[in-house]
Amino acid sequence: MNKLLSVLVGAAGAAILFVAPANAISVSWNTIEPLVDSGVPVINGGITGDVSQGETGSVSGQRRSPWENTALPGGTYTNVKGDSTAQWNFDGGEYRILNLMWGSLDTYNYIEFYYFDGATETLVDSLDGDDPVFAGAPYGIDFINAIITTDTAFNRFKILSGRNSFELANVSISAVPLPAALPLYGAGLAVMGFVGWRKRKKAAAAVA
Repeated sequence: MNKLLSVLVGAAGAAILFVAPANAISVSWNTIEPLVDSGVPVINGGITGDVSQGETGSVSGQRRSPWENTALPGGTYTNVKGDSTAQWNFDGGEYRILNLMWGSLDTYNYIEFYYFDGATETLVDSLDGDDPVFAGAPYGIDFINAIITTDTAFNRFKILSGRNSFELANVSISAVPLPAALPLYGAGLAVMGFVGWRKRKKAAAAVA
């Protein structure tokens, strides 16, 4: 029995190792057309260079709408041109997920995540279009819907583009919905359930 418990507890530990992120940031993405244009929060953390919000349509050689080949070609988006930045502040909470419609993914597109504690702004994570998490993503054309999860809480993020433009739409942020320790919790319940089942089985055998 003790040996079996050791095996189950070891399996629980292995589950935690399996779900722990290999990197501090992870991305899941798809190319499913959004059904609605939910917009982008108003920039409230400052800009440098050439940044515009509420853009529609594309301009050859300047910007390409992420909505161009969708059922909503007139959808709105924010455009951050080359050598420009735009920052959004959400100081009222702690977040770990950024969702966005990322137009024409390029290797020179960057996102930086910051945490502001009321006195100091600290860079906690960053991501660029050349990151391995985008393996298989369609570069330079159309869009991807990206769900970016950071390992450390943030309440500010900055969009940067090294050259040309970074077009983004349907932006939202949220907290992590489930604790990272959930698999271990579930494994613990499984161990306790198994122990209870063994006891009931022995009790039933003794009565028989």
